[in-house]
Amino acid sequence: MPVPRTASREVGLAVQEPRAVLLAMAPILSGAAVPWLLWASLGRVNSRELAAAGLISMAAYLRMVWLIGAHESEARRRLGRRYLAPGPRIALALCGGLVVAVMAPGLSAAALIQSVGLPRAAGVVRSYTSAALAELGGTLNLSGVALSGGPMRLAPDGSAHLLDRDGVALPVALSWQPRAGGLCILIDAIIGDACLSLDPRSGRLSDGGREVGRVTSVGIGGGGRRH
Repeated sequence: MPVPRTASREVGLAVQEPRAVLLAMAPILSGAAVPWLLWASLGRVNSRELAAAGLISMAAYLRMVWLIGAHESEARRRLGRRYLAPGPRIALALCGGLVVAVMAPGLSAAALIQSVGLPRAAGVVRSYTSAALAELGGTLNLSGVALSGGPMRLAPDGSAHLLDRDGVALPVALSWQPRAGGLCILIDAIIGDACLSLDPRSGRLSDGGREVGRVTSVGIGGGGRRH
């Protein structure tokens, strides 16, 4: 790589640190974009693709570091004693960047799941609708509504069951029914029903303007065909 022309040719990368950081950021940003690009094009992201993206991002980052090292070697050869080596900050940033490059796809995928929910990120549903839950069933994670505080499984036959930590249904008889824009959990005449709105993009459930839970899976057992 040729030595860039600078105001003073008596330095190597020391005055080029911003450029070197931007060069090293390219594979990190590319790796972070992979989950979103896969989801936008294929409609789903899986662990195998994320692992491959992490390896490719790491290889691209190492290539960028090699190019920076080649630039420094050329600068050292041309400038001799006039050469000024990069400071410790740039060396530390390049070493830490390798860890970030490996983790970037996974961290980006976590942000994707937080944004659109796991069922939609995995490609189980294109959007969250009460019709999909009525056909396939699903699991909700609720808080702040009556008889909530943990997972609740909705069956296609209209029954609903609270689950313990092991995913075993508790002996509490509930039912549910879909409605336009959401669903209602039918409890009893005394406590009343919990009718919740369902965000079709993220699977978030809300009671009025207050978020009270989320759809964590669509399909009994977390499966189900694409809907």
